[in-house]
Parts: sequence; structure tokens; C-alpha cells
Amino acid sequence: MNNDGVSPFAAPLMDAVERLVAQILGRWAIPAHRVIAHSDLAPGRKTDPGARFDWANLAGACLSHARLMTASLTHAHLRGAALKGANLRAARLTHANLMGADMTGANLWQADLSGANLCGATCLWGEISKACFAGALYDEATRLPPGFHPGAEGMICFDMPRA
Repeated sequence: MNNDGVSPFAAPLMDAVERLVAQILGRWAIPAHRVIAHSDLAPGRKTDPGARFDWANLAGACLSHARLMTASLTHAHLRGAALKGANLRAARLTHANLMGADMTGANLWQADLSGANLCGATCLWGEISKACFAGALYDEATRLPPGFHPGAEGMICFDMPRA
């Protein structure tokens, strides 16, 4: 896979990657959380697949325990995603749709979730030091850690009008 790191990957290429990854994981019984980027394996030495790789939309991918450090998941559609124990350290999740996602135990150290939709999500995070939640939405169904004060973090309570 070749990419300049600035341009998005072509849709046909991502479709082929989805099929190939699904086949390899199935054939060898590899759990999806064992799939990592070269940049995570050899930080500083390897940079691929790069910030424009579409991790968030790999069809059927379970991201629980995935290592997505510094990943760019801006505007990603992760509604209902399993992100349990995922390493999202310094990841960019700005304006991501995380409605109903389960992020139990996820490492969000220095992650940017500004403007993300966390309505109905299970947000019982692990590490959240220096994470940014400014403008992130939550509602009464969002499960937040004990002692976490969403208003103090700049989060916005989404109050759905009742009929």
C-alpha cells in the first residue's frame, strides 16, 4: 500500500484491504486486536500506513484492545463500536460518532474527543490524563466514570425533547 500520508486512500484499495484482512484473520484465527500499524510496531522508524488510513471504517473490525496510538479518527463513524481496552493514546477522535460505543478501560491519555458524540456510550475509561473533551456530547444514557464531571471538562449534555 502506497500513500503520501496526505491523500486519502482510494476506496477500491480500502475495499480490497477489508476483504484481505477479513480473510487472513479468519484463516489463521487471529483476533482483530492483534492487527497493528507498522508505525505502532516501530515508532519513529516506520510511518505507514499513515494518518489517512481508514482504520475506523474497516468493515466488521472489532477494535477492542487495538493499538491505535496517534490514530486520526476524526469524523469517524464508530456508532456501537467495541473499543474495550483500546490504546487510543493521543488519538484524534474529534467529531467522531461514538454513540453507544463501549470504551471500558480504553487508554485516552492526551486523546482529543472534542465535539465527539458520546450519547449512550459506555465511557468507563482507563487513563484520561490530558484528554480533551471540549464540546463532546453526552446524555442521560452515557455511562461516565464515578467522579468524572463532564461539565467541568467542557462536555455538553444533549437533552432530547420528550413527547
